[in-house]
Amino acid sequence: PSGNHLMEQILTQGAVAVNNVTIDGVNKRSCVLSRRSGYTAGSFLYHNACTNVHLRNVTLDCGNAEGFTAHGLHFAYCSGFTAENIHIRNFDASALSCSGDSGVGTYDTTDFVLRNISIDGMGVARNGILLNNCRDFTIAGVSGGYLTLTGAAGEPSVGIGVKTNCLRGLIYDVSLYTCRRAINIGAEGGVSQVKAWGVTASNCISGIASAL
Repeated sequence: PSGNHLMEQILTQGAVAVNNVTIDGVNKRSCVLSRRSGYTAGSFLYHNACTNVHLRNVTLDCGNAEGFTAHGLHFAYCSGFTAENIHIRNFDASALSCSGDSGVGTYDTTDFVLRNISIDGMGVARNGILLNNCRDFTIAGVSGGYLTLTGAAGEPSVGIGVKTNCLRGLIYDVSLYTCRRAINIGAEGGVSQVKAWGVTASNCISGIASAL
């Protein structure tokens, strides 16, 4: 429903068979999920080992003002999920992370769509969307940015980062500003068959950087 809804953390764990879940705020401008003051452990919305989970039509205010260093929205070891029509703000490590850590040749997070995602790093966040160990994905309609350009040495400041061990991805209709790289593909190796097009970048060192 409409309103600003304060909460500590939304956590879904495959260990307790939380699958086939939809969270629909109906209108992202009027439905805001905000991290409650004083609770800074872990990612704000964290889905682990789940299937068929869908989040849409909400704004996530991730509470970075208190200095936690996790992700806003995090899918790990999940498949068949969507995140659609979402605005993510006030985050630190990344707005949205899709990941696993099984290593080259094993894809932990698969068959997903990220569509119409807007991000606002408020000048301090380190990354927008990060992918590791992912397969068969589509990212479309990502906008925003405003990431840090003056953080510690080595901070990537990437709008969309397909970091390592990813296979078969499409990225298109992207408009990002104020980050070192709008899109970075294959920075840490093991990435193949990932394509990006229709990218607009402003106040960035590069629009698309690829190590493929």
